[in-house]
Amino acid sequence: MLLKQKVYISLILAIVVPLAVSTFLFSNSIQNHTDEKLAKVDLPTALSEVKSKIELELATPIIVAKEIAQNSFVKQWLSNGESEQARADYINYLASIKKDNNAVIAYIISKNTNNYYTDIGISRQIDRSEDVWFDQFLSSNRPFEIALDIDKTTNSMVVFINYALQINGERTAITGVGRSLDSMINLINEYRIGEAGVVYLVSDEGEVMLHSDRSKMGQKININDIKNGAIISKTMAGEDYVVSSTPIESLGWHLVAEVPEQQLYGPINSAINSNLLFGVIIAIIGFALARVLVSQIFKPIENITAAVSALTKKDGDLTVRLPTNDNNEISELAANFNLFLEQLHGMFKQVSDSANHVKSISYHDRLV
Repeated sequence: MLLKQKVYISLILAIVVPLAVSTFLFSNSIQNHTDEKLAKVDLPTALSEVKSKIELELATPIIVAKEIAQNSFVKQWLSNGESEQARADYINYLASIKKDNNAVIAYIISKNTNNYYTDIGISRQIDRSEDVWFDQFLSSNRPFEIALDIDKTTNSMVVFINYALQINGERTAITGVGRSLDSMINLINEYRIGEAGVVYLVSDEGEVMLHSDRSKMGQKININDIKNGAIISKTMAGEDYVVSSTPIESLGWHLVAEVPEQQLYGPINSAINSNLLFGVIIAIIGFALARVLVSQIFKPIENITAAVSALTKKDGDLTVRLPTNDNNEISELAANFNLFLEQLHGMFKQVSDSANHVKSISYHDRLV
């Protein structure tokens, strides 16, 4: 390989290797930073924010249901056999609870009579064989439970807060309120993580309960993979998503965050691609400059090579001189080479003159 080629390749490597290493380190660093930020900041923050709003939305009806259950007059009325004379007072009480708290319904359900009291009176009598949830809750140790159902009159989703009413340590009734989930549904529908990331509610069995895309409600997902804040990647409909969740203990559900990877890594990939393009442009400019530089460095050498080659083709003409036009080391080398040729030419001329002189003396002696 020619020296010129070696120098040119060395210059190219000196440009390409640092660019490649810096681009790799930049890409790796920004990828790690994004992954860490996603796991420790973005998704946990989004989930925590929505969870707080949902729990705040549930806090008021829980407090109201508890107030009914701890109302001493309600307890006394139930203990006295739920007299018809006082019934109107408690129906009015439930009506005021409903109105003041913007509830869909406020109720008291008696274990002794199975009466289901609301703001309109005895709404119905529960059937213990069909309404198994009633005895299941009263026989549990939970102070309250949250249940969701469809309100048949408005066809909207309602959250029911059932609170256990105790008399002398015995759970003898259930009090509660039902509130529309419209505000919670609006929160789920409108909340976005970035441009396209969504949150939705999933039961502990993995059934989608609330989702901005109503067609996905009722579908099943594998909730076990993302419990306790784990972050996974999964592909849905040909698109990759990053998914995580957090439990909402009061509901017994999980709040799931789902963000398209393209949204998360799109700007990063754009930055990396821009960096690569910038590196390629720098490399191309570097190649061009390296080519010019190598040509300028080797041009005097090539000129000397050509001159020496021409010198050998002139039958040893020692009067030929190399060009010394440039002010650089090559010109200095050419000047020294020219000086050497001049000295060599002088020596050969001196030898030639001496030989001619000897020859003339010898010729003269033969004549004498």
